[in-house]
Amino acid sequence: MDFLEKNWKNLAFGLVVLLVVGLGYSIYSTQSSEKEKKAQAAFANIEQQVLALKAATAPGADKAADQKAAPVDKEKLKQDLEGFVSQFPGTVASQMASLALADIYSTESKNSEALAVLKKTANNSGVLSNTLVIKRMGQILSDMDQCAEAVQVWEKVVSNKQASFAHGDVKIQQALCYKKMNDLKKAEELLTSVKNNKTEGQEQLSQEADRILRLLKLNSTLGS
Repeated sequence: MDFLEKNWKNLAFGLVVLLVVGLGYSIYSTQSSEKEKKAQAAFANIEQQVLALKAATAPGADKAADQKAAPVDKEKLKQDLEGFVSQFPGTVASQMASLALADIYSTESKNSEALAVLKKTANNSGVLSNTLVIKRMGQILSDMDQCAEAVQVWEKVVSNKQASFAHGDVKIQQALCYKKMNDLKKAEELLTSVKNNKTEGQEQLSQEADRILRLLKLNSTLGS
């Protein structure tokens, strides 16, 4: 199950990265406030550095091509992101910046720092960026073996109807945490709910939940 958990977390993390990078500014409403528009404009240059760093450090990155590009000063980038979060509180752009900074901290095994910066931007809104922030907070807490806190944080996503796109993978991660806490009944309950969700777009998650559920039951039978 440890192998399964590791690979599922990698998949979940990858989905978050794709959402953050792929969505770009499409998540911003045309009705954005002047403060938000100013924050978006200010974040544009920093975002280019974030994307360049991701490209340079991604598995299978073209090292020859990277050598031709100007290297990214990671320490300065971290400072810029931290400053941006403080300068533009309450904006979607600041949440995007906190996600980027948390990812960098995570690659440095600095989970406490990653969690701290995400907490600065998390709020009670139902917007996509806030869902991603809360979802990432839960993942980091789980990585820190703070599963009781992680499942509570993830519950904010599950209870948000606007975040239905994230319910399946969050429930799977909750189930893995409940397994860690030896609450197999709750773990099976969550996995079964994801397995039984056959709606369009949920097929892969349904299959993953079914696979994990079968392994969970097998391990339980074997007494592991």
